[in-house]
Amino acid sequence: MINRRAVGTLGAWNALTQTKRDYYGAGHYLNLDTAISALPVTPTDDIYYVGCISDHDINTEIYTPSGYTKEIDINGNGFTAQCNTTGYALRDLTAAKVKIHGFKFISNVSKLNNVRSVIYLFNNTVGEKYYYNNEFDINGELDNAIYVSRHLTDNVYIYNNIIYNSVGALSGGINIHDATRATGKYYIENNTIDDVQTGIYLQGGDSYLSNNVSTDCSVANQSGAYTDNGGNEFALTAANAFVDSASRDYTPKPILDSGVAPVIAVHTSDFNGTRISKPFYTGALTIKKGLSNGSRKRKIKMFIADE
Repeated sequence: MINRRAVGTLGAWNALTQTKRDYYGAGHYLNLDTAISALPVTPTDDIYYVGCISDHDINTEIYTPSGYTKEIDINGNGFTAQCNTTGYALRDLTAAKVKIHGFKFISNVSKLNNVRSVIYLFNNTVGEKYYYNNEFDINGELDNAIYVSRHLTDNVYIYNNIIYNSVGALSGGINIHDATRATGKYYIENNTIDDVQTGIYLQGGDSYLSNNVSTDCSVANQSGAYTDNGGNEFALTAANAFVDSASRDYTPKPILDSGVAPVIAVHTSDFNGTRISKPFYTGALTIKKGLSNGSRKRKIKMFIADE
């Protein structure tokens, strides 16, 4: 069974048909914080799905519930979340599978220090994690897109994210800082990172990278040891890699049509939902012959859970 709830404005909720309201059987919430806080203390359904139906603000640090043994699926459905906290936007504390995907996050406040982030995994526990198909406009603030630390077991999958425009030493992109890892791997695949301090910063953990492109980072495009599964591009400038990075159009140039087959089993399409097929690609976006497939052109899947 899937327990579904909607997040968005009252106007967006009222605009839904009754059938679509019924799809969100657990009701409507005005913001993500109250929707997640209202998850039952003792979960009985198999999946708890939180789906956005409009743009919204994140004004309070959001914590997924600890002690859960059921899957939590948080889907931005292509909508924008304005991040207005000095701490984390979403902190994953759940000891079970968690998916966070489909958001455009915009950072509006500098963080307290460079270990703060939009998505933060620091739980000293277990559970597979999937952070994918998100766009992070760090907006010139001191902020990381994704920061992972102290996840004891199970794999973490970070893929098809677009990250850009940050300041602050060793911050901005994907930061793996793991001192207590027991088992499990970090799979970092098909991410597009541009114009931050450090694109992918690896400080411990068993990380496997493939098909990532990181450009024009003021400290480093990549720092730290990892297993190279192929297709990574850390030497190109943004001008050589993308159609128009100055306008945040990260449609790849043909030079990026050189990736390898995805390692992550669930990774079957790109950021925009285009199915992956040969020739494989580097970064979060692919180009198919005769198809325009640029950044931020996703069709909003408002009512169907990505299960």
